[in-house]
Amino acid sequence: MDKYVEQQTHLMRMVERDKGLQRARLAYERMSRGEYHLPEPLNSFEWVRPVISASPYVGLNAATRAFANKEALPTVNPATVLKALGKADADSKMARKMANDWEKNLRWQMGRMEERGPALRASVMWSALLYDESVGQLIHLPTQFKAKPIGKVREAAALRIGDWALRLVDPKTTYIDYSEFMPERIACVTQKTAQQIIDFWGPGAKKISSRLKAEEIEQDTPYLEVDFTDYDNRVVWAIEGTDIEQVVDEDGITLFGPEPWLKDAKTRQPVPFLSWIAVAGGNDIDCEPEHQRRPMLYPLWTTEQWSNANIFGSILMGLATAEAAAPTSVFGGVGADNVEIDYTQAGGRVDLPNQYVTYQRVQRLGLAPALSDALAMFEAAQRRCTVSEVLVTGSPTTAGGTFSAYNLEVMQALASLGGPKGIAERFLSQLWQKMLLMSHYTGSDITGYGKDNERYTIDSEDIDPEHIYVSASLQVDAPVDQMQRAASAVQMSQSLPYAPQKILEQLGETDPEGSLALWKRWRIELADFEGWLQKVKMTASGEIEQLAQQMAQQMIQQMQQQGPQGQQQGVQPEGMSPGLGLTAGPQPNPNAPPGTALEGQGFNPAGGGAPPAMAAPGATFEGQTGRSRGGQAVQGGY
Repeated sequence: MDKYVEQQTHLMRMVERDKGLQRARLAYERMSRGEYHLPEPLNSFEWVRPVISASPYVGLNAATRAFANKEALPTVNPATVLKALGKADADSKMARKMANDWEKNLRWQMGRMEERGPALRASVMWSALLYDESVGQLIHLPTQFKAKPIGKVREAAALRIGDWALRLVDPKTTYIDYSEFMPERIACVTQKTAQQIIDFWGPGAKKISSRLKAEEIEQDTPYLEVDFTDYDNRVVWAIEGTDIEQVVDEDGITLFGPEPWLKDAKTRQPVPFLSWIAVAGGNDIDCEPEHQRRPMLYPLWTTEQWSNANIFGSILMGLATAEAAAPTSVFGGVGADNVEIDYTQAGGRVDLPNQYVTYQRVQRLGLAPALSDALAMFEAAQRRCTVSEVLVTGSPTTAGGTFSAYNLEVMQALASLGGPKGIAERFLSQLWQKMLLMSHYTGSDITGYGKDNERYTIDSEDIDPEHIYVSASLQVDAPVDQMQRAASAVQMSQSLPYAPQKILEQLGETDPEGSLALWKRWRIELADFEGWLQKVKMTASGEIEQLAQQMAQQMIQQMQQQGPQGQQQGVQPEGMSPGLGLTAGPQPNPNAPPGTALEGQGFNPAGGGAPPAMAAPGATFEGQTGRSRGGQAVQGGY
């Protein structure tokens, strides 16, 4: 009994079960590629030229473009990072900040994976639209290279892009057992040549290498490589042939295993998850697998609308060609074979050789309008089954409509693609979750970078495999949707007691805490700059000096308005500080002789100042006020 006999038994059962599903998948693939052959006898008529409708591809491309042009955003629930903080409060500010840092790290890792090959997001979305299913395998390169080295130069080149890679596979090549809990086992069947298997598996392909050396097979001999993985073991074997349905029960050659696909770096026990990511839509109500998947092209396949559109389009084009090439002139009589037609003149010129030749012009009948109407009907039916025309062209379907009507069209068209979008988002969320699981069980940290070369590291010890909650969201590449988000966010901020973090999340911001902190720093810097700028402007215009003079004048006026009682009590006018050399005094005496009242400590002998008479005779305090400094009247006014 060979090593993979148990896995082969499962594979035989799954291949038999999925025969109808595989036929449906092939039909979807042919429609997306525009591969069609007219039925007989129509295909044998010389006047028929095949006309194939491009509606399936146009619809798939428009839907993929709507959701795959923009970066996918991860959302890490703060409960995922509690082990790193040693706290139980998932709503703390520190937990939210660390969750945001993890999100930035995962986004960076996703960007590095997309550097490895064709558009990753577009491939995931295309698979969800075409097959209602997305399947891939996450690869941790350092672990992969330990198990199977590929050479130091190639390893260095691969690791330069990052530690992670994603192998997306065609669902037609997979056989999956889904239970009520999860995908239980996955078998991926890939067609390869003998030389490709030898190059990849090396010593594991000794038997194939021996057959090649013995010239029993050639380098291009086709093989089917079966990669079978479940929660207990992984085993890989090769079978010579091209159709798994025909050779599934034949003896093959074991290339790897059976052994667990990955063991815990500490306990050396099998890890409790699969490296494969398999997400399917549809429903489980129908018992037939081909009807459990309901991709975009499902109604075109079941109702044969695409085939009918191709048939009517081919007939219409063939008849138009035949009618255009039909003869329009009839000649009879003796010498008819000598008639010459000159096409250099507009409409042509016919020269009859003699009077015995007769000429007749044949009237064209034209094409039957029913054919054009039927073709238009089938094309319209295909558009209704795929995507709205507004996503294909970006223009409103009705001329002269309002912006709100156009917005409604776009929103309805995007809502109709909720199923495939959900499959792609679930696929990406499982991708990030398994990235964290692999990091934990292999003991490898995840290091990424953000803006301004900020470094974010997820320590493998900080990952709790029992509490990993990561979701993904695909952003819509539609300006109307962005405007709608912004309008909704502004309205919520004005009319609802809504936290700023929630408003930023509504706008698609993945790090609201960081955005708020940046906003606060910006406000402080702006206030400081505005204050400095105002000071520069006032200094340049002399406004500061004018203000100082005005304030001094106001203080002098306030001092003069104070009476003797205020002077005795040391009352200071508003805005006046001690030590300015000015004090309030009684009102001037109207009968005083001309002079200047000199006041202040500088002209107060009691305070160490010089007598006022020395500066200006008659300008003493008593002479000007008619009162002594004690407030008593002075005889004679002096």
